[in-house]
Amino acid sequence: MTKRPSQTALAPISKTTPALRTPANVYLEGLAETSKPAMRGCLKRIARLVNPEAVVSYLELPWHTLRFEEVRILRRKIIEAYPKPGYANVHLAALRGVLKVAWEMDLLDNFPKLAMQLKRLGGMPLHSGQQVAEDDVHKMFAVAEPRDAALIAVMHGAGLRRVEISRLVRKNYDGEILTAFGKKHSQKRIPLLDMDRPVLDRWCKMLPKNPDGPLIPRLRGGKPTKEALTVTAMNLILEDIQRRAGVPQRSPHDFRRSFATALFDAGVDISVVRELMGHVSIATTAIYDLRGERAKIEGMAKLNKFLQTHKGEKP
Repeated sequence: MTKRPSQTALAPISKTTPALRTPANVYLEGLAETSKPAMRGCLKRIARLVNPEAVVSYLELPWHTLRFEEVRILRRKIIEAYPKPGYANVHLAALRGVLKVAWEMDLLDNFPKLAMQLKRLGGMPLHSGQQVAEDDVHKMFAVAEPRDAALIAVMHGAGLRRVEISRLVRKNYDGEILTAFGKKHSQKRIPLLDMDRPVLDRWCKMLPKNPDGPLIPRLRGGKPTKEALTVTAMNLILEDIQRRAGVPQRSPHDFRRSFATALFDAGVDISVVRELMGHVSIATTAIYDLRGERAKIEGMAKLNKFLQTHKGEKP
């Protein structure tokens, strides 16, 4: 019997196979546009774990040839490389997804068994992500150019995903309400926070009078173009602004977490927070609550006050 090549020497899928018919491409094509960038990144990172020498790309990697033991080892490598449960789970979901597609393409016959090795990790860290301080937002506004300040205003005042920001056009903002389109083209209307509205208003006056032009566009020669700012560019711009403002580095998603946490702090019902965040499940919304122990202490203090006030009353 011919010995099967090791997982670090997997041969690429035949060049004669149409690119769009590889398991990775078929999997990515089936995802919502908002999910594609993140899951593509996951597959690239997993492919590097499979092939440290980067012999083949994630698109050409023959995912369907991974054996049970290799998948088990790969799961362990993912958890070791990405110890945060939430981040590891996204990678496990990507691997599970591409293997399922390979199974549906009749390239794999033992997916149910492999899937058992790729169950989600339980538990979340006590503090997932970092809050963005209000004072730091003001400092960022002070050093940012108008377009970049508008980007911060939208992240802070509406808690949007980066992909949602890239989809915004001028007509999506009426001077008070921001209309955004999330996963599966769901629509949400968000009244922008008072401290962020003037910043976005100032930028809108500088935009061309095209209602279908990007709200946060790329600049060329300091002038807005017809192209929306990319997700990668948003990351770089935010890093630069925070460095110049002398504030702690926070990610775009930290702005989104902070938006949700501020709503919880204000006593907004979780079902309303879910709608503003654009989540399908309330369980997902709960993960974005960064109050942690503080919320528990405040909750118990309210309970103690209630019990003292109603002491002796019959139920």
